[in-house]
Amino acid sequence: QLLAGPPRSGPGNLNYNQPIADGPPVSVLNLMGDNDLLIPYAGGTSGVFGGDTNFQLMGALESMSTWAAHNGCGTSYTTASSVYGTDGLATFYDYSGGCDEGIIVEHYVLHGAGHS
Repeated sequence: QLLAGPPRSGPGNLNYNQPIADGPPVSVLNLMGDNDLLIPYAGGTSGVFGGDTNFQLMGALESMSTWAAHNGCGTSYTTASSVYGTDGLATFYDYSGGCDEGIIVEHYVLHGAGHS
């Protein structure tokens, strides 16, 4: 999940919190529980930042739209529902429409799941 702000977490070429504008396309497969108390599905602050509220996570769908836009794909998505495990429900979001061949941007929300 991408950070909405700040744009950088520190020095170095790997500490960007969002895709670099002129960077290459990156395939993304993202799985998140919508009951994750550590990395909130809807975004916002997280305990992983030690109480520093300057760090704000994007919501999961906004994060995936950002990756899709970076990759030159369409930012709209198609959805499908599926079952995982013995009784879990997941929704699949596919942002890959319009992506170059070999690039995927896919997201699964695991309903009721937390962080594990």
